[in-house]
Amino acid sequence: MFTFKELKNTPEFFRRYIEQYLTDPQAGSKYALTITKQNLFNDDSFQRQWNILLEQDKIILYFIANGTNNLFDKENIGKLGSYFKKPRKLYKNIINNSLRRLTTKNILTKIEFSNYQFEDLAFEDWVKYQTL
Repeated sequence: MFTFKELKNTPEFFRRYIEQYLTDPQAGSKYALTITKQNLFNDDSFQRQWNILLEQDKIILYFIANGTNNLFDKENIGKLGSYFKKPRKLYKNIINNSLRRLTTKNILTKIEFSNYQFEDLAFEDWVKYQTL
């Protein structure tokens, strides 16, 4: 139970821990947990990925990571526009283009109309705590 909690109660992360443990059971559970956490929560790779994104892509990811479902809602469009370094009016085509780029890069997956989720749950967790 401790290990599952350490891995943010995420089944995919726990599966990776089990794989690591089964690869080298002699090293023990603590070692497997340490290696798994290093692989999952590596800020350097996330930072590199973040740095190459366009400003609007970062804003979209930030909103999705923090639970915004309907990006095309009038209120959410206004909020998205206010997060730019130079606040501006945002149009649906800008959101669509950003979502298309992010799905093409396999950062997001479309669940249904206007509902997207991250491919990498560790990256999603990392994005939640970024400042725009």
